Amino acid sequence: MAVYQLGLGIGYFKLPKVVKWVDLTILQLDSSEIPNQFYEVSLSSNKKIDDVISLLSEITRGNYIETASKVILGLLCKSFEKKEIEIQQVVTLMYRLAWERNIEDEIFSKNKWIRRRL
Repeated sequence: MAVYQLGLGIGYFKLPKVVKWVDLTILQLDSSEIPNQFYEVSLSSNKKIDDVISLLSEITRGNYIETASKVILGLLCKSFEKKEIEIQQVVTLMYRLAWERNIEDEIFSKNKWIRRRL
């Protein structure tokens, strides 16, 4: 969930993709395991992105932001390698990720793939 929350926040994921993921997750879970916020996200096609991010953050318990950041970096790498996004988009999304996390070089300096591409 933290990956979708962070990815939506930086613009990597679009709202329809997040809603689709939530819908599929709802179908896979037992009804007693489904957080109420999932239903709200499922019905949020016309809501503001900030509202959906807030709902997802209510579900995400614990501090998964570093792991989610690394997953987002991996997704950016794969998207670039598959030529789904241009390097300018990668840099923009990385900047947004750093801003969202309020970091500068902590994670990015450790990522060899990023250093090779820039």
